[in-house]
Formats: sequence, structure tokens, C-alpha cells
Amino acid sequence: MKRVLRRLGQLAAPTGTEDLMVVEYPRQRRLELSRTHSVIGAGVIVAVIAIIFLLQPAPPPPPAPVAAAETSTPEVVVSVVGEVHAPGLYTFAPGARVADALQAAGPVDPAHIRGLNQAEKLVDSSQIVVGGPSEPVPAADGRVRLNSATVAELEQLDGIGAKTAAAIVSYRDSHGGFGSLEELQKVKGIGPAKYQAIAQDLVL
Repeated sequence: MKRVLRRLGQLAAPTGTEDLMVVEYPRQRRLELSRTHSVIGAGVIVAVIAIIFLLQPAPPPPPAPVAAAETSTPEVVVSVVGEVHAPGLYTFAPGARVADALQAAGPVDPAHIRGLNQAEKLVDSSQIVVGGPSEPVPAADGRVRLNSATVAELEQLDGIGAKTAAAIVSYRDSHGGFGSLEELQKVKGIGPAKYQAIAQDLVL
């Protein structure tokens, strides 16, 4: 057995004349991009950025400006004449009283205001006479002034009784006057037919 192993060792020993085996390892290829590939890649990047931008939620729209007409405070304009230090037109906020107008105009003599109801709400376009009859000045053409007429004057209109006239005055006082003649139809007892019958005899 030893002889066999020795012989095999002799046969396997190098003699110095064998050809060396040349081993070629594969070279790693560098990734090269052509001009076309570069353009395509840039386009893909731009498209991705655009998609991300479009998918972002839009910012909430700015609040719409509030119309000036909605924010403006309605005014009540009255005329104060007679025995006062400063007669003229005065502007007040809705809900102002006759006492406010008297304080602004300054009565000459406190006795002149005894016949006035100082707690009464001011009605737009009405007139307060200090030291004289406080009845409203009638329209030049004889029509009844809706925003200043008394119950007695309203009763003179065709088809208007004491109850309806009182309802008109009550509505006028609680709403700061009528903004238009058509608003009269909101008063209980004034339907379209009755309004058409008296509209030509009215003025604000």
C-alpha cells in the first residue's frame, strides 16, 4: 500500500515542463447611458414631480369680501324743527327715541316738549316739531306719508279701518319704518288687492 501511494506521489509531482493554465475572470461592465436614455430619465423625473405637485391639496380659497351693503348699518334720519337751538336733520341708529333727537337739537324751553312722547321710536324721514303741533307734515300732493302718518290719517285711506291703521303704525315702529311702499303688504290685513287700491294715495 505504501508503495502505491509513493508511486502516485511521484506521478503527481511537477516536472517543471507543464503549461500554466491561464484563467480569465469576467470584467465588470460599466453601466453606460445613451443620450436617449438620459432624456427619457429626465422626462420621467419631471413627470413624477408634476404628479406630486398636482396631488397636493389645493389651498382653501380666500374668504369673499363682504359686500358693503351687508356691513353698513341702517340709519334713521329725522328733522327737528321749532323751538330748538339747533334745528335741522339728525341721523341716529335704529332704535333711537324722540328723546335722543330732542337732546341733539336742544329745546329752548323744556315746557315745549311736554306734548311729545319722548319714548317713541324715531321713524326714518319723520319730522319732530318742538313748541307746536307735532303732527307730520303732509305730502305736497295730498298723499299720506306712510312713515309718519298717524292712525287717524291712515284711516282716511280707502278700506283702512282703525285696527289695520294701528297695525301699520305698530309694524312701522317695530321695524324702524318702511323701506318701500311694497313692504306695506307685510302688515296683517294688507293683501295685494288692498295695497293696489291705496298705493296711489301713499308716499314714504
